[in-house]
Amino acid sequence: MAEPLDARLADALDDARRTYAAFRPEVAAYLHERGYVPTAAALPPSDDREGLLTHLFRLHLETVGTRMFGVSTDAWRDNPAYPDRYFPTVWLDVVPKVLHRLPPERRLPTLAALFNLGENIGFAARAMGASVAAALAHDLDAIVEEGVEIVALGALADLGVVPREAAGSRRASTKTQVTRFAPLTSISTAEADPLFVPFALSMEGATCLVFDWTRPLALAYSLVGTAPQLIGRKSLPAPKVAARGLAIEAKTDAGMIAVGLDGVVTLTEGAGAGGMGERRRLGAIDPRGVVAIAASSSVLAVARRFSQRVELIAIGS
Repeated sequence: MAEPLDARLADALDDARRTYAAFRPEVAAYLHERGYVPTAAALPPSDDREGLLTHLFRLHLETVGTRMFGVSTDAWRDNPAYPDRYFPTVWLDVVPKVLHRLPPERRLPTLAALFNLGENIGFAARAMGASVAAALAHDLDAIVEEGVEIVALGALADLGVVPREAAGSRRASTKTQVTRFAPLTSISTAEADPLFVPFALSMEGATCLVFDWTRPLALAYSLVGTAPQLIGRKSLPAPKVAARGLAIEAKTDAGMIAVGLDGVVTLTEGAGAGGMGERRRLGAIDPRGVVAIAASSSVLAVARRFSQRVELIAIGS
């Protein structure tokens, strides 16, 4: 640390060094300077101020020691591929700006909610954690007014992970406010059927249908939750797949999603196939072997030739 720590924080730092084999002093120093110091500077005097800051410091050190927070420079901000973005975003961009705005009785529960959310979602799917953290950072007013859980549920509903009804009716969707394009997880059809090779895809709400290459068989997967769940088998022939021209396309409520021959994924809003609506670049994927895509307003599914995995990517605007 750049400056000497008081006794409480020094003891916490010594405990962390002894407890965590993966503890990195340079990461802890960066988090102290960029996260703890501005949070402490903004926090007004109160009876529990010192205890609250000690608790925050210990949570900081735990995320460093368990590698949930692993950055020591600002380079992660300009690297969208950096995977573990939840705690860097929360500790550096959310807590310093929101903790002092809360009434004293809500400060410790809010820290606990943010930490527990990162442990649960971040470990389940890092890209999902990044999307939730981005929503939290974007909507600090909602955290103050309604709490961490409501904002997080809204972000998860935008991703299609939980039903929209679960997010409650008190806040509007944030899907038009947060930009997302990041891998979520994948569907392994081999786990359901060792002979199953995906050939075509379709999306019906939060359900993804995966069609077999050689048999009139489709597997239905629910995308509600932190991992895809097989919910049924259907005797259906695969839909006809047009010869690939400039792009493979999928229609969604938001517009037309297309994957070009170069792997660039675009959204043409307010237009059908070949329409003249406004086109926006969402991101890029490896273009090799892409045979089919399907999309909802929040998830893009990608099947590749002779692969038994269907990739799921979080998308949004």
